[in-house]
Amino acid sequence: MKNLVFCSVIILSQVLAAVEIKEIVISGTGCEKQTLRNVKPSRGDDFQVPFIFSLMKHDSSQLERKACMLAFPVDLGKKEKLQVSNLSQNVTLKAFGGAQLKLSLDMTAVGLKAMKPLEIEIKNPTALDQDLKFDGVLFETKCGGNVMVRANVNAFVQGPGTASATTGDLMFTLKKVPCK
Repeated sequence: MKNLVFCSVIILSQVLAAVEIKEIVISGTGCEKQTLRNVKPSRGDDFQVPFIFSLMKHDSSQLERKACMLAFPVDLGKKEKLQVSNLSQNVTLKAFGGAQLKLSLDMTAVGLKAMKPLEIEIKNPTALDQDLKFDGVLFETKCGGNVMVRANVNAFVQGPGTASATTGDLMFTLKKVPCK
């Protein structure tokens, strides 16, 4: 009976530690402004958020730049910290007629040192479809309080020609972990 009670306490503490995102705000020149409410993990602690970025440059020599930002708060208990890991986003890039295209993705919490962005660059003529990925722990916050998490995607095209960049859903893992 003692083992059953202990096991129940462990299961309850894991359920209580699950992260739910009350509101995600998405805005920028490269995405549709939107607010997502009551976002729950798609599986376990893994989130899949529609964070769709798009940049199109038609045959011209002008520099084209767009960015998109996602932000959401997470409330932590006094003895909890937030751990963010396994960042991933599918990108499709195309460049023709002399265009060069560069796209970057980063994610951090306000007040923490930003990660080195995940970057991909292509030159004319190229078409590429791949995942930008960071496996493992991206960052951990300090213990307790409110945390604001941000993700950014930005891209720019230079040179003559035509180019496009699009992204799929943003995937990441969020865990509340105990402070030591």
